[in-house]
Amino acid sequence: MISIHLFTRDLRSTDNPGFAAACEGGEVVPVFVLDDRCLKGVHASANRVAFLLESLTDLRLTLRSLGGELLVRRGSPARVVAGLAGSIGPVRVTVAEDVTSFSSRRERELRMALRSGGSGADDILQTHPGVTVVPVEAVRTVGGRAYRVFTPYWRAWTEAPRREVLRPPEVVRVPEGLDPGEIPSLEELVPGAAPGKRLEGGETAGRQRMLAWLADRGADYRIGDESLSDEDSSSRLGAYLHFG
Repeated sequence: MISIHLFTRDLRSTDNPGFAAACEGGEVVPVFVLDDRCLKGVHASANRVAFLLESLTDLRLTLRSLGGELLVRRGSPARVVAGLAGSIGPVRVTVAEDVTSFSSRRERELRMALRSGGSGADDILQTHPGVTVVPVEAVRTVGGRAYRVFTPYWRAWTEAPRREVLRPPEVVRVPEGLDPGEIPSLEELVPGAAPGKRLEGGETAGRQRMLAWLADRGADYRIGDESLSDEDSSSRLGAYLHFG
């Protein structure tokens, strides 16, 4: 059976359980959908979109180096994935589980689109870890509620068990005949954009920054060091963590 992996906020090949599971089954269709609800939402900015486009370019290059491809589409993720499923045949769909209201709505839409498209049982859509370091439900108070104070949350998060870190797939096999689609330019998505100073997007740049920071500052880092006024002490990994 062919798998479709819908990339969302997990734009990486390394330690990506959903993508790894999709690749284990044989042929896989990796796809990212540029959703106007995100591109034009309240948090949209030229810098954010530029970072995203660089992350997609880096991911595509990585997948091509493994023999695969990244399909890029624009529109509704639910409709795009359901359309791919309908054209490919029996599939399973993997996606990183997430905790935001937006991602929950996207997952509901995806399940409904797959079901109405005749793609099979409800379990055709499989969610996997990939956005958080530990499962959200693993970090709860004794009463089962979310923490409201950081220090006890941090203590529980630190003590929570970690899953095994996964290596990138050795090979990515994509079915023949699929149009990969173009990664649009920043000007196409944000006409007249004038992005300011920012970091380069992508897993490759993010891992390089992480390793350099760990070698230089990581051993001496303490909570509270993320001062906005001290660029040298900050890891500046926030954008990379957000996009996976």
